[in-house]
Amino acid sequence: MELHQIANRSKLPALSALTPCFAAKAFLFALVLVPVGAPANAAEGTNQKNSADSRLFAKLTVPMTSIVDGRSFREGITRIADSVSVNVWIDRHVDPSRVIDSGQLGPTAYMALKKLASDHGCVVMPIRSVVLVGRKDWVDFMATALGKASRGKPVDISWPMLTTPDQALAIVAKADPATIEVVDSTMEHDLWPAVDWKEIESSVAARLILFQMVKRNGLPAETLTKAAKRRIALDRKLVKASETIEKTDPLESKFSLTTKTRAADVLRQLCAAAGRPCVISADANAACQRVVSISEKDVTLRSLIEIVAQQAGVKVTWEDGRTVVSMK
Repeated sequence: MELHQIANRSKLPALSALTPCFAAKAFLFALVLVPVGAPANAAEGTNQKNSADSRLFAKLTVPMTSIVDGRSFREGITRIADSVSVNVWIDRHVDPSRVIDSGQLGPTAYMALKKLASDHGCVVMPIRSVVLVGRKDWVDFMATALGKASRGKPVDISWPMLTTPDQALAIVAKADPATIEVVDSTMEHDLWPAVDWKEIESSVAARLILFQMVKRNGLPAETLTKAAKRRIALDRKLVKASETIEKTDPLESKFSLTTKTRAADVLRQLCAAAGRPCVISADANAACQRVVSISEKDVTLRSLIEIVAQQAGVKVTWEDGRTVVSMK
């Protein structure tokens, strides 16, 4: 199931996803609603060294509301990052399969990533066209390594599921042989998830692979302390940027929706996206178990909720701060 918000004022694509996944006894429902692009001044006031860093800052301050509960940590992080077209790299010593239960995330892509990371004992740091997600010491170590990387040309890097570190490094070398770093021996064997990085510096991509596999020792404590201070300072800027997001009523934003699934699940998630609890009365519970088939384009979130309710044979009452579903 895909839910797309209408683009109307930004060059950034509207990338929203509302996708169900059925398991034996569970219904997984991921929702990422990305309003159209970043504010015009999203990157102003930063001390980024180049336009690439400024673009990354701007993407991370895109207003968004997301719900990825029931998904794995890796999938939740990836969905949010993909929704604003940023590259992400996750600490391999963080459990990627841990199930998310973080509720509504936002109001920016950065704040959504930060909340997910924090709930799993991690921190987030954007640097050199990639967002690092992992334990504090790992992020500070990786940030230090990336900061020392030579400036490479932007390339697109992708590899399939179950790629080894050596294979990944070979892919980067093929994309830009001039900037690849040479290693004397093969790296520790591991099988990595699929990657699809866009416009990432080849030297940065190489270091992400190499330093993911090395032990974090030998760096002076002072160096890691400086990295931590930079991370904290950047976090403050990104948090401050989120505080300037104009609050609008998501019920009046327009989307397109195509899905075929249980009415109760759709109603709860659409209402949650609007920041409103969904209360299904006892008499409407059975009706809301019906499977509804929705294919709507350019309609408000409020209308989508009402269309789902109509197909289920129930009615929606917009009470103060919540949505009540009952029989007609």
